[in-house]
Amino acid sequence: MPPRIHRRELRQRLSVHLTELRRMRPGVQWAVLVLLALLVLGLGGLAWVSLARSTPSATGEPDQAAATISKVALGERFARRNVVGQPDTFSRFRDCDDPVCPWLRVLPSGQFRMGEDVENNEGRDSRDGDPDEAPAHAVVIKRRFAVMEAEVTVAQFRAFVEDSGYQHRGGCVVWNGKAFVDDAQGSWRQPFVDQPAADRQPVVCVSWIDAQAFAHWLTERTGQVYRLLTEAEWEYAARAGSTTRYSYGDSDADLCRHANVADASVHRVLPYIAGASCDDGHAFVAPVGSFLPNAWGLLDMMGNAWEWVQDCKAPYGAEARDARAVELLDCPYRLLRGGSWANRPAGVRPANRDAGEPGHRDNSTGMRLAREIAPPTVGLPNPP
Repeated sequence: MPPRIHRRELRQRLSVHLTELRRMRPGVQWAVLVLLALLVLGLGGLAWVSLARSTPSATGEPDQAAATISKVALGERFARRNVVGQPDTFSRFRDCDDPVCPWLRVLPSGQFRMGEDVENNEGRDSRDGDPDEAPAHAVVIKRRFAVMEAEVTVAQFRAFVEDSGYQHRGGCVVWNGKAFVDDAQGSWRQPFVDQPAADRQPVVCVSWIDAQAFAHWLTERTGQVYRLLTEAEWEYAARAGSTTRYSYGDSDADLCRHANVADASVHRVLPYIAGASCDDGHAFVAPVGSFLPNAWGLLDMMGNAWEWVQDCKAPYGAEARDARAVELLDCPYRLLRGGSWANRPAGVRPANRDAGEPGHRDNSTGMRLAREIAPPTVGLPNPP
């Protein structure tokens, strides 16, 4: 056993060391102090782990449970240095187990080229874009965000209406079996004649105003921020890293595997629409998830139902920009993206744009929401 050091002698030794430390240059003083602090923390941690591992059990053997607890505690000391409670990029999650909570996909930050360059309206074939898609321009997505995997369904919208008491007034442009008519009694409950809306179908006959109300309700219901996508976020999500005509490539031949568009099924009901030559088996809206997802796991980004976005209708600028929504003091039209079951192939390209009055409703227009991902939370290690 080493000899004990008298308290007075210990004070004398400490005084000598402090005097020597004062004589050092300031930079050296700080270095010595830091090394001493690290040494004390390291020895304390080793002693703590050693004590936990050596705690005897009732049988006199080292307690494995205590050793495990000590390892967990050490891990927890540094856990808060990492992102706390945030889903991984491209992961699939939802905020509650209730069916009203949508499945979400986390998209990364990044950069992409938005829009499509066209020369003019004359002389272009049906594959070319519209003038409002130009000029193509770079967009920077500065932060991760989550997107609903599928469009808002009838079941989800019904839950919102019943829970909130939301009054859905104003009618809708619906199909009456012979023509599209602006029906004052038209509703998301039955947007097509003799066809009550099914739970798994995307809700249609909803306006931009309805979408805002639904987003507000879901935000209150979950405690997370839900909102419409901005136009730039929408195209970024729809392209899913692609630069082709469609998110999967350039060929129209494969379109009916990826999207519910105007095709042979629609042509049989609406002969004046000459769309894709393929047949997806759905004359009107299809249940969400009936077609292949894009590369980022998102369903029905092309076709099925138009989707409201946050932005006011405005021409593109050629300069690079971020993904914020375009908001104008005078905003008579809000943008729509994605095309629908009634659109020809050109209408469901990720670059295609359309717009409607904020209160407009028809049986080809629905919605999809984004969900904010909070910035990373970084904390200090817990004390030992």
